[in-house]
Amino acid sequence: MGKGKILIFFVVLAAVFYIGIYTSLQEKNDYLQENNTQPLNDEVIHGSSFTNPNHNVVGKSVKAAGRAELVDAADDVAVWLSNDKNIQVVSLVDAVSPSVVGTLITSGYSESTYQDGMYLYLIDGTGLRITPVSDPFGEPVGTLDFTSDMFPKSIAVANNYAYFIMDKVLAIYSLEDIARPVAVSSVPIVGIGGGTVKLYEGYAYVGFGIGGLNIVDVRDSKNPVVVNFIPFESHILNFEIKGDYLYLSRIMSVQTADNNVGYLFDSVFEVYDLSIPSSPILVDSISVPTNLKGLSVSGNYAYLTGSHPHRFTVVDISSPSNLEIENISSDIISGTADLQGIITHNEYAYIIDSVLGLKIIDITNPLDPVYLKDFDLHGRATTISSNGGVIYVSVEQKFFNVADISDPDNPILAYSKRYDTSSQFTGIVIRDKKAYFNGEMTVQIYDLSDPYNPIQLNEKYMAADGVAVSGNYFYTVIGEIGLIVYDVTNPTNPKEVSRTDFLGMPRDLTLNENWVAAVSNKPFATTLLDISNSQNPVVTDSVIFDEAAWNIRLNGGYLYVAQGPKGLDIFEIGPTGSLTFSTNFFEGYSIGTLALSENRMYLVDSGVIKVFDNTNPLSPLLLNQINTQVTVNQMVFSDGYLYVADGDVGLTVVPV
Repeated sequence: MGKGKILIFFVVLAAVFYIGIYTSLQEKNDYLQENNTQPLNDEVIHGSSFTNPNHNVVGKSVKAAGRAELVDAADDVAVWLSNDKNIQVVSLVDAVSPSVVGTLITSGYSESTYQDGMYLYLIDGTGLRITPVSDPFGEPVGTLDFTSDMFPKSIAVANNYAYFIMDKVLAIYSLEDIARPVAVSSVPIVGIGGGTVKLYEGYAYVGFGIGGLNIVDVRDSKNPVVVNFIPFESHILNFEIKGDYLYLSRIMSVQTADNNVGYLFDSVFEVYDLSIPSSPILVDSISVPTNLKGLSVSGNYAYLTGSHPHRFTVVDISSPSNLEIENISSDIISGTADLQGIITHNEYAYIIDSVLGLKIIDITNPLDPVYLKDFDLHGRATTISSNGGVIYVSVEQKFFNVADISDPDNPILAYSKRYDTSSQFTGIVIRDKKAYFNGEMTVQIYDLSDPYNPIQLNEKYMAADGVAVSGNYFYTVIGEIGLIVYDVTNPTNPKEVSRTDFLGMPRDLTLNENWVAAVSNKPFATTLLDISNSQNPVVTDSVIFDEAAWNIRLNGGYLYVAQGPKGLDIFEIGPTGSLTFSTNFFEGYSIGTLALSENRMYLVDSGVIKVFDNTNPLSPLLLNQINTQVTVNQMVFSDGYLYVADGDVGLTVVPV
């Protein structure tokens, strides 16, 4: 691979994993605090205020389903969007027509499951819950709380010991007393991200996409020893152990497509001989031209899932040292959704996707697999595991919440609705008693004149990533297109009035008077557009960064770009829309979220909201700071109050 392609590969990987790690840390911090999350049983609920007595933000909190992520407030109404992930338990008694037998509601964001035939082990954002397989929805027979520096992402269990991947260590707990797991040892491991742990004949195999494969001798659970390490860098890593062989799939290279839209991937499927566990031997490998995301080994075949067009690959592994691809299909699986994990059971393959849930493939004849049907799980499926005739699928659900803030010191939950959608919530805004946000594959516009009974107004499809509204115009950015403007004078029938291309693939935007600023990838950049004529926006300037910007805001004649650990960049906007770098603050901190008012600036640094006098934008003065116990995902200022999308706590209203 040439130097140019290598450079592109590592730049893309760095970007993907930088964002992925940041998201992982958000999830990690969001659920450290004990909470009283309740399932949303009905499609629409109405409720009253909720104050978390353990939350030390000065103000009042309102709880609704899910983790609050995006927020806006105006005209005595606050709206926020939240996310939740629960485990759907699916029976495969009728393999062709699976059925959901129940949902495991967790107190935190679900992370991982493991079943050993006797117990189900469920990790969420607050701890470990152990229930009998015979009654997985009942009261746990054992629990384990985690701390901020010991937060697992994966678990495996064998011989009365549980093995957790935690922060840079493999932690081992005794399950001799199932009610009270006890830590017995830990050993440092190499890798970044979630990771996967699997056990085989006294050894733990711990794999990371960024890092490699750690092989740990755990025959003496009190004295684990890393005996080998196979380094590699990969976006997605999957592996299984069958007999004396380890089967592993990972990405080898990434490069931009010829049309500069999307990426081209080259992956590898490898087999290692584990006859001597401490010294695995690579016996064969084959290249697969796709972004491998799932792996399942059954009988003499390995089944791999990936991106379009090579979404389903069958590999003959009857001779591990002589692998043969039997089928690379571009049309066996319908739809365009990204495929994720895969499991096989009784001559059927079950694949999770990013839209419906499960896709079912008949693999009675592995050389001629047949797509059968979809099984809707009412949310975006993210992980899958199985044991026998039961599978466990993590499914994300999304919620739109409304609070009555006519008395902001005593906010009241007025309305909450669940959306079955695979799309991410990327923005929400209130203007003139209307809420605009993206959900269910299109923009939603709600009339909030009565916050207890919102009315959906639009029916016309409008795709959106970031969202902003000014006057009668709705602004959004789409990665493959650029800036799109709609006239929403009649919100029941929005009309597109313009499209404007600009540098990179945009993913978020901010608006102020006659300007729109957007951030983009490929390359990492921010672009300023003059929207004084909404039917003909004009790009006035762009700035390229080394890394992705975390958050941007326009205020007065300045553009603020939160750069995470690189601090906050401030650019002055010239009369014709030129961007001139003015200064950088807080380098070395972790600036991810900011809000601005006329003369105040609010920054979030590692969970602490810092309040600055911003009368002179080039010389802000620290006035106060507000400690929080969870991650602040987003915040806005309105009429003397700060409205915070406060993760697991919900909406927090802070008088400032």
